[in-house]
Amino acid sequence: MTSTPAEYTVYTKPACSQCDETKAYFDRKGITYQAVDITEVPAALEYITQELGYSQAPVVI
Repeated sequence: MTSTPAEYTVYTKPACSQCDETKAYFDRKGITYQAVDITEVPAALEYITQELGYSQAPVVI
């Protein structure tokens, strides 16, 4: 069996119920994703706020 790369990136943060629900939905549907914690990866926070214009998580790309 070969591993398929994640088709989606979910930008999340701790204690975020919407983030948890988004990841749970993807898990239920068998959708592969990479979760990125924006509190641990400053470049990710800058990307979703400065480049994409979002002000809250989750953000799905």
